[in-house]
Amino acid sequence: MTACQRLSLSSTVYGQVKSGSSLNGMGGYRKERLKGNGNFLGGCKVGPFKKIGMEEERVQLCWPQATWCCCWLCIDQVIAIAKDLNQFDVIPDLAHKACNLYLEYGAPDTAAISLDKAAKAIANDLPEEAMKLYIRAADVVDTEERPRDAAEYIGKAARSMVTLKKYEDATKAILKEMGHHQTAGNTPALGRCTVALVLVVLAQEDVIEAKKMFEQWGSTCDSEEIYSLSQIIQGYEEDDPDLVKQGLSSSFIRSMDVAYAKLARDLSLPNVTQATSSEKPDKVEPPIVQSPIEEDEDNELDRLEAKMNAMRAQEEIGNEEKNYTKEDEEEEELDLK
Repeated sequence: MTACQRLSLSSTVYGQVKSGSSLNGMGGYRKERLKGNGNFLGGCKVGPFKKIGMEEERVQLCWPQATWCCCWLCIDQVIAIAKDLNQFDVIPDLAHKACNLYLEYGAPDTAAISLDKAAKAIANDLPEEAMKLYIRAADVVDTEERPRDAAEYIGKAARSMVTLKKYEDATKAILKEMGHHQTAGNTPALGRCTVALVLVVLAQEDVIEAKKMFEQWGSTCDSEEIYSLSQIIQGYEEDDPDLVKQGLSSSFIRSMDVAYAKLARDLSLPNVTQATSSEKPDKVEPPIVQSPIEEDEDNELDRLEAKMNAMRAQEEIGNEEKNYTKEDEEEEELDLK
């Protein structure tokens, strides 16, 4: 059976089961005994259909359970086949339908996992739809009071937002993720989220807000993270691109998730303008500005030079006095003679 045939069969069975049609509508599945291990749709095991050979009354008792089971199994099968066929546009709607069925049956954990799998399948081709699936998965586990899982899913949604350049939404999502980590007591994750939060806020060119976030959450970072974030923020405040580059080149930023690593690489540096090849400005020599230390050194040299000149002047005066004294003595000797 080809992938297209499996997709058609899975969609047909899903429609029949979801609409609540009777077993007679299943064609040969009711009348013929399934041999072997009772496989259905090439690998999905459905327990009630193993009892196809039983009398119709007992099969009808199994029908409600078979309805729920077949629905989500068929949807998951359709999602897998659609991924193989690169038909990603049908996956989000099917994933939401499967999630609804899992929730109605009382399986929120499986519902969140189903959404996560579907989001991974379309993350590269439909990042915005993947973001919505991750957000719903986070909401599903959040109602079950599972903050760690909720933080994982909302973190994936935040990375999708960064990829889509929705930085304001990403900021809110990261703060929500940090709230879940704080509830779960996952302090190391808070430090990594703080770095991501500062980078996302800097992407919005809001240095003041980035510094505010760092001051609020910086205590959750380790020493290397604190040092690098301090360099980055100080570099933006002082318009020092070299200091910003030094902070962004730290190893832990380069090893972050791909979305945040690309964001750090693409951040605009302070006071850096890119001129076009046709409009290159004339090279202007920068003015020579002496630092306070250099000025103090020059003043000290001036003072030393003045002191040396004064000493030389005194020595010359002393020598002249000696010469005058010697000449007077010689004149006195001549007079005596």
